[in-house]
Amino acid sequence: MKSFLAELAEEVSGRWPDALTEVNLVFPNRRAGLFFQKELSKTLKQATWSPHILSVDEFIGSKCPWKKLDKLALVFELYETYCAINPTEETFDQFFFWGEMLLKDFDDLDRNLVDAKHLFLVLMRQKEMDISFDVLTEEQKEILSNFWKHFADKKSRHQEEFLAIWTVLYHIYSAFRERLIAKGWAYEGMIHRYVAEHIEEHTAEGKWLFVGFNAFTKAEEKIFAHWVLNFQAEFKWDADEYYVADANQEAGTYFRQYRGHSVFSRTFPERFPQYFTQKKSMEWVGVPQLVGQAKLLGQKLTQLKKDNPNLQEEEVLVVLPDESLLFPVMHALPESFQKFNITMGYPLKSTPLYSLLESVVEIQPQMKGKPEAWTVHYKALVHLLRHPYIQMAYPLEAKALIEYIVGQNKIRLGQKEITAHFPQLLHLVYWLPEGQSLFGYLLEVIKTLHGWLFTPEQESLDQEYFYQFYTHISRLKETLESRQIQMEPSMFLKLFAQVVQSIRIPFSGEPLNGMQIMGVLETRNLDFRYVFILGMNEGSFPAASAGHSFVPYNIRKAFDLPVFDQQDAIYAYLFYRLLQRAEHVCFFSATEETGGMKAEPSRFLAQLQYESPLPINRYFLDQAMHMPSSQAIIIEKNDLVKQRLKRYLTQGGQLVERSLTPSALNNYLDCRLRFYYKYIADLQEEEEVEEEVDIRVFGLLLHDSLEHLYKKLALHKGSPKVEAKDFDYLRNMAPKCIEEAFSHHFGKDRNQQFVMEGRNVLISAIIKKFVFRVLEMDEAYAPFEIVGLETKSVSFLNHWPIHTFEGKQEVQLKGSFDRIDKKDGLIRIIDYKTGSDKKDFHTIESLFDREDKNRCKSAMQAFFYTFLYVQKERPVETVVPALINAKELFNEDFAWHFVQKDTGRGANEYPVKDSRPFLTSYEDALSKILEEIFDGQIPFDQTVDEAKCKHCAYRNLCRRG
Repeated sequence: MKSFLAELAEEVSGRWPDALTEVNLVFPNRRAGLFFQKELSKTLKQATWSPHILSVDEFIGSKCPWKKLDKLALVFELYETYCAINPTEETFDQFFFWGEMLLKDFDDLDRNLVDAKHLFLVLMRQKEMDISFDVLTEEQKEILSNFWKHFADKKSRHQEEFLAIWTVLYHIYSAFRERLIAKGWAYEGMIHRYVAEHIEEHTAEGKWLFVGFNAFTKAEEKIFAHWVLNFQAEFKWDADEYYVADANQEAGTYFRQYRGHSVFSRTFPERFPQYFTQKKSMEWVGVPQLVGQAKLLGQKLTQLKKDNPNLQEEEVLVVLPDESLLFPVMHALPESFQKFNITMGYPLKSTPLYSLLESVVEIQPQMKGKPEAWTVHYKALVHLLRHPYIQMAYPLEAKALIEYIVGQNKIRLGQKEITAHFPQLLHLVYWLPEGQSLFGYLLEVIKTLHGWLFTPEQESLDQEYFYQFYTHISRLKETLESRQIQMEPSMFLKLFAQVVQSIRIPFSGEPLNGMQIMGVLETRNLDFRYVFILGMNEGSFPAASAGHSFVPYNIRKAFDLPVFDQQDAIYAYLFYRLLQRAEHVCFFSATEETGGMKAEPSRFLAQLQYESPLPINRYFLDQAMHMPSSQAIIIEKNDLVKQRLKRYLTQGGQLVERSLTPSALNNYLDCRLRFYYKYIADLQEEEEVEEEVDIRVFGLLLHDSLEHLYKKLALHKGSPKVEAKDFDYLRNMAPKCIEEAFSHHFGKDRNQQFVMEGRNVLISAIIKKFVFRVLEMDEAYAPFEIVGLETKSVSFLNHWPIHTFEGKQEVQLKGSFDRIDKKDGLIRIIDYKTGSDKKDFHTIESLFDREDKNRCKSAMQAFFYTFLYVQKERPVETVVPALINAKELFNEDFAWHFVQKDTGRGANEYPVKDSRPFLTSYEDALSKILEEIFDGQIPFDQTVDEAKCKHCAYRNLCRRG
């Protein structure tokens, strides 16, 4: 089956074999003209001059004296026009979005020859609209009346603002046009309107063919009709009888309309060809993921080449309605296809370079302080350090700086800290003096990055990103500076994002060779034997209507401006035209909503399935997830596990690598598997910078505040004794100590002042309240002596070695005491708790009973500290565990003692005033649980109480998340 352009080429060369230079062909776009030239060359037997081939924009533009201005410059001109008519404090970046929308509306008005003054008057208010009703048709009156029903006589504030905007729109429109005309500039719609309104001034010679058009604007309609009437121009319609003859087929909407036109009707054939219903194979594949479509395409192309060894790659077309499919498809193309040509753009905003430039611009407003002492917030810096380009150029330095930030909990970093770990980064991140050009900064960043990543002889797609960004930033710089517009980094970033949003990377290549990869609009007038269309879903093909306009739908409809149903008709035509001469067609649609693509198949596929006479083979790739049944996870104590456990066993009383803490034992009693993950396999939770305070951090800050406070007192007095007279000093020092705790936790250097911000102001006030309450109790308990603060102690369970898989061994134990004080022969081992920890327990054995849901973990931990202290220090004084917990701290009857309760029905409670009666039982129970840990036959398994898994960091590993 010959292509449309091949048939046209044969006709042109046959009708005017010796006069091709007199022939003028106008195509919807330049690409169709290029393919036509290729087909024409096949029909010629000798070299000759080519006919004149123009795109429609080139054809109309050649008849106008004005120069078309690029969109960015047009929006600037529109902004200045707007400010002159309606003085405002609105900045250019705030104006840009709706400036683009307004420009598009003006372009639509001019392309469709709408009386702009009349349209804007109609939109002002009901009475003015009534005056204008004389020139409207009955249909237009009804549409407008329905719209204005929503505006009552008494208008809301929003309605008033809406109408106020419209009162100046015509003035902006006319002044904007006058401003451009005075400079010899124009936008596309202005050019089209000018040519249409001055159509009688134009003459033409030679033969004229308008090729492959479907829908005209009013300006195009007037221009084309003039050429038909006065210069005997011909139309070569690219259509099929299947959808033109059927009034229900939206693909033929415009052909049926023009077939009844007073001028264009004479250009139509009596009957269109019937290619669409000729035999062709079609299949529709539902694929779960976007990348799955690309992978399946690669497989089908491989099979196509295998089945057709002499396949001409130029006969193959891949259509990508969604530009996000481009890179997955490029990576999935089989090696057997030697050549391919991409004739669609890729958005600059989707490139990795954009996200990196966005990161460096975002850092600028973060910088605080003088040039020599600026600091930058860690989030912006970490985001930059994790960017693929930075990781590619300096992976070790980036990792070192991230580890420093997290390890030191640094909220803000200065030049010295960055230089110490990643000196090269200062070429991207530096304090930008006020008034210095942000454009120059970005251009230097691009050049620096390019030097890091590429050598001069390298060629890559990433280098194309760099070139395009450098070009457009330079253009933006030139445009802004020529108009003396200054911008803050935040304003610039917004504008930059909006400008880049619509910019596409043009892929360069040989358009006539190899397989073609195109967007939908690029396929006009082109025919291929094998067609693969991906992304056949609603919102992708047909594309979703943008809908951004100042003119509401009903008003656009009344004034014959383009609306979404016209867009649907155009897309329907492109779809059916693409299929009509193809022999093999494969559609891919997403079956899951992913990457912004809807899961609903395109309506065009439904039309093919239920309306066309052609059979379509439909099937789906099933990627159903079959989750295995949850099985218990059991870690046996093999040689590797035993080797890691030996890190906790001492050799001859010598310190070893690891110690068991009460937290570790509580984890083991809660869940053996959790203990294994954390203390044997060393699967630690990922550390993050803590910018604000959570429950855990609150406890650390309270501990640190009290530690700093009593250490200052000891240093001030030169003595560890605390007396009643010292508490005025302690209360005065408390705020400073709290600030020091915050400063230490959030990674501040000693010479940097910590500034309380956000929630931390409230948290510090709460900590101060707790500290003052502890001081109040201590004042009542004074005098006493501080024996230790945040003291760490390591000891061995060495009264009798425990049984392990290594025989009898000693286990290294470690504890960190919040505070130890002494008074009148009594030593208190104090533990601070900021949660709702309990103080009551039944027996020592119950503290190690994993089946007891009311097991008192705080008592188990407090006795552990007491046991460790007594075993190591052998004090003659009485030693007791003490708990100061937040839940009870402000009770009038607060007591720090642990309490043993009767196990029977009685309600007797006995405060623990001496630990000695409990320590023998505690050591026995502790030895028993330690022997269980080191028993080679007892595996690490999951707890049966899944309530304990709710807040466990490893619940996903256990499939209990």
